[in-house]
Amino acid sequence: MDFQLKEEILWKARDSGRVFLEDTEVQLYPDLSPATLAYRRALRPFTRQLQANKLKYSWCFPTGSQVSTPKGPFAVRDRKDLDALAEELQITPAPIQWPVPWRCTLPPWVPRTRTPDPRYRKPPDS
Repeated sequence: MDFQLKEEILWKARDSGRVFLEDTEVQLYPDLSPATLAYRRALRPFTRQLQANKLKYSWCFPTGSQVSTPKGPFAVRDRKDLDALAEELQITPAPIQWPVPWRCTLPPWVPRTRTPDPRYRKPPDS
């Protein structure tokens, strides 16, 4: 599908609120990578804290978020950013298990163990 057309359809769907196709309501979602979805799931405790404190945030692509703070926007992309933001807002940092990016992109049938890269094997003893 044409990327520009896809984006236009998603924007119009967001603006109109409800989308119907042949008298059936449908929901449209952007296509996000497994890694992006894993990061967003991992950040769920953090976003709940933001919502509880009535702080607005938006997602950064592909991972992380940007939070509107009294001092201005604050980008959160890793644990250090999260700790710095928690300190600035005087809240307890959310417990987050950051995903391993390469594990998020493997299909389910591929074993989740890392195998050595054959390009870096030791040469046989002579």
